[in-house]
Amino acid sequence: MILKATSDNIDYCAGLLQQDEIIGIPTETVYGLAGNALKESSVRKIFQVKGRPLMDPLIVHCSHLATVESIAKFNDPARKLAIDYGCYKRKIYT
Repeated sequence: MILKATSDNIDYCAGLLQQDEIIGIPTETVYGLAGNALKESSVRKIFQVKGRPLMDPLIVHCSHLATVESIAKFNDPARKLAIDYGCYKRKIYT
């Protein structure tokens, strides 16, 4: 089903993600699949639906630098790049 971008529908999709479900989302060029990258069951669903080999990495999007640093190793140059070129200085979502 295709949902309009309303607050209720965004809350509904957020609930699905919290239940380890996956959802389709529009990107700049195509639709992508989204799931909770911290839950193995969600990640496996994305690989299964896409028919993607498990050795091919997925992209993980985070809204805060602290979240990124909690799941990835950062050295000082990487942290500086994330701060200088990332979206971590401003609020993206309301």
